[in-house]
Amino acid sequence: MPHEARSTAEVPEARFGPTSRRHEVEREFIANALYLGIVLYAALAVVPPSHLPPDGEMVLFILGTGAGLVLAHWFAFHVAASALSPRGRTHDSETEEAGAQVAGGVTVALIGCVPFIFFDGETAVHVTQFILGVLPALAGYAIGRRRGHSVLQSALVALAVLAIATLITIFKVNVAH
Repeated sequence: MPHEARSTAEVPEARFGPTSRRHEVEREFIANALYLGIVLYAALAVVPPSHLPPDGEMVLFILGTGAGLVLAHWFAFHVAASALSPRGRTHDSETEEAGAQVAGGVTVALIGCVPFIFFDGETAVHVTQFILGVLPALAGYAIGRRRGHSVLQSALVALAVLAIATLITIFKVNVAH
Protein backbone atom coordinates (compact mmCIF):
# COMPACT_ATOMS: atom_id res chain seq x y z
CA MET A 1 0.00 0.00 0.00
CA PRO A 2 1.63 3.30 -1.05
CA HIS A 3 2.12 6.12 1.42
CA GLU A 4 -0.57 8.71 1.24
CA ALA A 5 0.66 12.28 1.20
CA ARG A 6 -0.46 14.21 4.24
CA SER A 7 -0.81 17.95 4.25
CA THR A 8 1.29 20.06 6.59
CA ALA A 9 -1.89 20.73 8.57
CA GLU A 10 -1.98 17.03 9.45
CA VAL A 11 1.71 16.68 10.30
CA PRO A 12 2.78 18.98 13.14
CA GLU A 13 6.50 18.41 12.50
CA ALA A 14 6.04 19.71 8.96
CA ARG A 15 4.60 22.96 10.30
CA PHE A 16 6.94 23.60 13.19
CA GLY A 17 9.85 21.20 12.96
CA PRO A 18 10.61 18.89 15.88
CA THR A 19 13.12 21.30 17.43
CA SER A 20 12.14 24.71 16.06
CA ARG A 21 12.65 27.77 18.24
CA ARG A 22 8.92 28.45 18.22
CA HIS A 23 8.25 24.92 19.46
CA GLU A 24 10.80 25.24 22.28
CA VAL A 25 9.47 28.62 23.40
CA GLU A 26 5.84 27.43 23.30
CA ARG A 27 6.84 24.32 25.26
CA GLU A 28 8.44 26.41 28.00
CA PHE A 29 5.42 28.74 28.20
CA ILE A 30 2.96 25.84 28.47
CA ALA A 31 5.12 23.79 30.84
CA ASN A 32 5.49 26.61 33.33
CA ALA A 33 1.82 27.60 33.00
CA LEU A 34 0.78 24.03 33.81
CA TYR A 35 3.28 23.76 36.64
CA LEU A 36 2.12 26.99 38.23
CA GLY A 37 -1.54 26.07 37.70
CA ILE A 38 -1.12 22.74 39.50
CA VAL A 39 0.82 24.29 42.39
CA LEU A 40 -1.66 27.16 42.81
CA TYR A 41 -4.59 24.75 42.70
CA ALA A 42 -3.01 22.66 45.45
CA ALA A 43 -2.17 25.76 47.49
CA LEU A 44 -5.79 26.92 47.31
CA ALA A 45 -7.09 23.44 48.12
CA VAL A 46 -5.44 23.37 51.53
CA VAL A 47 -7.07 26.56 52.78
CA PRO A 48 -10.31 25.61 54.55
CA PRO A 49 -13.25 27.81 53.54
CA SER A 50 -13.68 28.90 57.15
CA HIS A 51 -10.10 30.27 57.17
CA LEU A 52 -10.16 32.18 53.90
CA PRO A 53 -8.59 35.61 54.21
CA PRO A 54 -10.26 38.64 52.61
CA ASP A 55 -10.33 38.70 48.81
CA GLY A 56 -7.52 41.26 48.55
CA GLU A 57 -5.26 39.01 50.60
CA MET A 58 -6.22 36.02 48.44
CA VAL A 59 -5.20 37.94 45.31
CA LEU A 60 -1.90 38.84 46.97
CA PHE A 61 -1.47 35.19 48.00
CA ILE A 62 -2.01 34.02 44.40
CA LEU A 63 0.25 36.71 42.92
CA GLY A 64 2.90 36.22 45.61
CA THR A 65 2.93 32.44 45.24
CA GLY A 66 3.03 32.80 41.47
CA ALA A 67 5.82 35.38 41.54
CA GLY A 68 7.87 33.32 43.99
CA LEU A 69 7.58 30.16 41.92
CA VAL A 70 8.30 31.98 38.66
CA LEU A 71 11.38 33.69 40.09
CA ALA A 72 12.65 30.44 41.59
CA HIS A 73 12.15 28.61 38.29
CA TRP A 74 13.74 31.44 36.28
CA PHE A 75 16.76 31.53 38.62
CA ALA A 76 17.21 27.74 38.52
CA PHE A 77 16.91 27.72 34.72
CA HIS A 78 19.56 30.45 34.35
CA VAL A 79 21.96 28.78 36.78
CA ALA A 80 21.55 25.42 35.00
CA ALA A 81 21.93 27.03 31.55
CA SER A 82 25.06 28.88 32.69
CA ALA A 83 26.53 25.76 34.27
CA LEU A 84 26.08 23.79 31.05
CA SER A 85 27.16 26.54 28.67
CA PRO A 86 30.67 26.19 27.27
CA ARG A 87 31.39 29.86 28.07
CA GLY A 88 29.49 29.97 31.35
CA ARG A 89 26.82 32.29 29.97
CA THR A 90 23.31 31.80 28.73
CA HIS A 91 22.55 32.15 25.04
CA ASP A 92 19.80 34.21 23.48
CA SER A 93 17.74 31.07 22.92
CA GLU A 94 17.93 30.19 26.61
CA THR A 95 16.98 33.72 27.58
CA GLU A 96 14.00 33.49 25.23
CA GLU A 97 12.94 30.18 26.80
CA ALA A 98 13.28 31.63 30.31
CA GLY A 99 11.15 34.60 29.22
CA ALA A 100 8.49 32.22 27.97
CA GLN A 101 8.56 30.39 31.31
CA VAL A 102 8.05 33.65 33.17
CA ALA A 103 5.26 34.69 30.80
CA GLY A 104 3.49 31.34 31.22
CA GLY A 105 3.63 31.54 35.00
CA VAL A 106 2.59 35.19 35.20
CA THR A 107 -0.30 34.54 32.82
CA VAL A 108 -1.66 31.77 35.03
CA ALA A 109 -1.23 33.82 38.21
CA LEU A 110 -3.13 36.72 36.65
CA ILE A 111 -5.86 34.41 35.34
CA GLY A 112 -6.13 33.00 38.86
CA CYS A 113 -6.90 36.49 40.20
CA VAL A 114 -9.66 37.35 37.71
CA PRO A 115 -12.48 35.51 39.56
CA PHE A 116 -11.91 37.79 42.58
CA ILE A 117 -13.06 40.72 40.43
CA PHE A 118 -16.45 39.09 39.84
CA PHE A 119 -17.00 36.90 42.92
CA ASP A 120 -16.37 37.00 46.65
CA GLY A 121 -14.67 34.61 49.05
CA GLU A 122 -15.26 30.92 48.66
CA THR A 123 -17.03 31.29 45.31
CA ALA A 124 -14.03 33.13 43.86
CA VAL A 125 -11.70 30.42 45.16
CA HIS A 126 -13.84 27.68 43.58
CA VAL A 127 -14.00 29.50 40.25
CA THR A 128 -10.22 29.98 40.35
CA GLN A 129 -9.73 26.29 41.10
CA PHE A 130 -12.05 25.36 38.24
CA ILE A 131 -10.08 27.55 35.83
CA LEU A 132 -6.75 26.17 37.07
CA GLY A 133 -8.15 22.64 36.82
CA VAL A 134 -9.23 23.15 33.23
CA LEU A 135 -5.74 24.20 32.07
CA PRO A 136 -4.27 20.65 32.00
CA ALA A 137 -7.31 19.41 30.08
CA LEU A 138 -6.91 22.18 27.50
CA ALA A 139 -3.23 21.33 27.15
CA GLY A 140 -4.10 17.66 26.69
CA TYR A 141 -6.66 18.52 24.03
CA ALA A 142 -4.11 20.69 22.22
CA ILE A 143 -1.62 17.82 22.35
CA GLY A 144 -4.11 15.51 20.67
CA ARG A 145 -5.09 17.99 17.99
CA ARG A 146 -1.49 18.97 17.19
CA ARG A 147 -0.70 15.29 16.74
CA GLY A 148 -3.50 15.00 14.22
CA HIS A 149 -5.92 13.04 16.44
CA SER A 150 -9.67 13.32 16.05
CA VAL A 151 -11.74 15.45 18.39
CA LEU A 152 -12.76 12.33 20.34
CA GLN A 153 -9.19 11.03 20.63
CA SER A 154 -8.02 14.50 21.67
CA ALA A 155 -10.74 14.63 24.32
CA LEU A 156 -9.47 11.30 25.66
CA VAL A 157 -5.92 12.68 25.77
CA ALA A 158 -7.32 15.72 27.63
CA LEU A 159 -8.98 13.45 30.18
CA ALA A 160 -5.77 11.48 30.66
CA VAL A 161 -3.72 14.66 31.20
CA LEU A 162 -6.38 16.00 33.56
CA ALA A 163 -6.38 12.73 35.53
CA ILE A 164 -2.60 12.82 35.93
CA ALA A 165 -2.65 16.50 36.97
CA THR A 166 -5.40 15.69 39.47
CA LEU A 167 -3.37 12.84 40.95
CA ILE A 168 -0.35 15.12 41.28
CA THR A 169 -2.51 17.74 43.01
CA ILE A 170 -4.00 15.15 45.39
CA PHE A 171 -0.51 13.91 46.20
CA LYS A 172 0.73 17.45 46.82
CA VAL A 173 -2.22 18.34 49.02
CA ASN A 174 -2.12 15.13 51.09
CA VAL A 175 1.62 14.57 51.38
CA ALA A 176 3.30 17.92 51.04
CA HIS A 177 0.97 20.01 53.21
